[in-house]
Amino acid sequence: MSQIDRGFDAAFAASELSDAPRQGLKMGAALFSGSRLLSVGANLYGRSHPESEQSKDFWRSTHCEHVALLRRQHYDNRRLTLYVARRRKDGSIGSSRPCKNCLWLCSVLGVTRVWFYNSYGQREVVTP
Repeated sequence: MSQIDRGFDAAFAASELSDAPRQGLKMGAALFSGSRLLSVGANLYGRSHPESEQSKDFWRSTHCEHVALLRRQHYDNRRLTLYVARRRKDGSIGSSRPCKNCLWLCSVLGVTRVWFYNSYGQREVVTP
């Protein structure tokens, strides 16, 4: 199994920890330093800033990338790679491209590569 396959497997497993209101919204992230898994994260709904307003139409969430970066136990900043994945309700792979804020946070914290799935279900990598 390649390192990329292992990274996405960990990200898909992390997505199952999400408390998203719908299956298609569950996203997971896995942070690696080389081949060493440092942390995983899942998006958490209704758990952002305590003063942020929630409504039935719009739920605020903490993105899975943020959770994985905050949870890392070891501060080894060499060769950090983040894998982000989402599975739709029908089981197919959904787009998991990180937002601009998540990519900025990755660059600030030393992540050198971010792997994700595009809207066609193909793997892509960016350097934040």
